[in-house]
Amino acid sequence: LFEKKWIEPHQFAIAGLSRGGYIATYLLSHPQVQYALGYAPVTDLNYLSEFQRVDRKQLEALSLENLIDKIYNKSLRYYIGNRDMKVGTSQATDFVIKIADYAYSHKIRSPKVELIISPSAGFLGHGTLPPTFREGTEWIKKQIVQ
Repeated sequence: LFEKKWIEPHQFAIAGLSRGGYIATYLLSHPQVQYALGYAPVTDLNYLSEFQRVDRKQLEALSLENLIDKIYNKSLRYYIGNRDMKVGTSQATDFVIKIADYAYSHKIRSPKVELIISPSAGFLGHGTLPPTFREGTEWIKKQIVQ
């Protein structure tokens, strides 16, 4: 799509909810994708109960940590509940800190990586409320309409 010029890279953002947040982050590693947004994003497949029987080497190969060197200088915003027991608030926090630390080691003092923690909602604290979706879409608009 980028090659055919059907997508303008600087006016394109990707977003996802839960596993879609994982996919959005993964796609951020594409050279022409500059902006990603994740709502209650999966950041560690090992944390998910449904992946407990999957071979750990396969999960390591799919780890978002493998992509940090490709995304540390791009714009990423996550929203998560303060007690998300489905995907892990701590897992999202740890991942964002790893990106920030990597960026800092590459002379980026203020990386464009954000984590917004709000009160949890829904089953296992894994819900996203309408105001959060609105706030995220406003963030995307600010990124692509400059």
